[in-house]
Amino acid sequence: MSGFRSFLFLVSLSLVVSSSARAQTVLFADDFEQGTSKWTFVDYWHDATEGPPCLDSSFPSGSHCMWYGIESTCNFDGQFLDFADLRLASPITLPTGGGGVFLEFWSRSQTEDDTFWDSRKVRVSTDGGLTWPTVLQIVQQTEPWTQHTVDLSDYAGQTIELKFEFWAGDNVLNGYLGWLIDDVEIHTAFELYRRSCFGDGSAAACPCGNSSAPGEKAGCLNSLGTAGKLRGSGVASIANDTLELSGSDMTNTTAFYYQGASLVNGGLGVAYGDGLSCVGGPIRRLGTTTNSGGASSWPLPGGESISVRGQVLAPGARWYQARYRNAVNFCTPETFNSTNVVKVNWTL
Repeated sequence: MSGFRSFLFLVSLSLVVSSSARAQTVLFADDFEQGTSKWTFVDYWHDATEGPPCLDSSFPSGSHCMWYGIESTCNFDGQFLDFADLRLASPITLPTGGGGVFLEFWSRSQTEDDTFWDSRKVRVSTDGGLTWPTVLQIVQQTEPWTQHTVDLSDYAGQTIELKFEFWAGDNVLNGYLGWLIDDVEIHTAFELYRRSCFGDGSAAACPCGNSSAPGEKAGCLNSLGTAGKLRGSGVASIANDTLELSGSDMTNTTAFYYQGASLVNGGLGVAYGDGLSCVGGPIRRLGTTTNSGGASSWPLPGGESISVRGQVLAPGARWYQARYRNAVNFCTPETFNSTNVVKVNWTL
């Protein structure tokens, strides 16, 4: 085989392997357009149709979703007050390997302004329903249609049951819309850029008990009840740098993105502000931007690449984190919090 043909063959093989490695396998998916046979549910959970008088805003897809609410009154002010489950009808075995397993779903909700009453939780069981650890809790009083991603990788290799649990708790202030769920999917994924230093207790303790939920793979909770997340995408090649850092679930203030050549406390981090500081020196400042909807990314459109801003001149590992303002007197006297960490192995 000639040198040129060998080169083409190796490139083609590389692309095939890369595409295969990054492919995701859908383990479960339901958009509720074909009924509710994949679920069991109680109380006010039911298959709802888009349209007035209650559900006049567009659904994420199609015209059906699951709703914990009463059609005749457009709220959940009725006789049912206890825990009400929307549960997968059959357990799912999660595979090991790859970049992990993720739950994605769309949610819209409106409840009273109290994080104790009217709780909306996603729970997982690995012991046949004896215990149900919480993997996500929604705390906003009024939540527009929002897509949530929950990392279930800690349950890889196990068979799980999954449920969406609504709890009113009392018959006071129940004249709200309730909770809507749509487009539920569980899938595997290839994670090119590993994340670490989470605020869920697996690293150093969050400074005032403001831990995020296990499996969320984010920083410590902020005053909004969310935890800042940082993800990496693109190609980390010095010669062809398209790496992008994407932050989400932060506050609508400024976010400072930075790079380090080491980790603090062996990667466990230390309490700093309302969150954890995990990236160590030498530190390179990438830049500051303003969040919109709690999210932002780096580099900015038309701006210098991350390798240029971070002065990455040779292959090797770098770690990235974002620090954002949280001026509300929420946890410590400081006015900032941080996301999790993303590790990037740079190549030529």
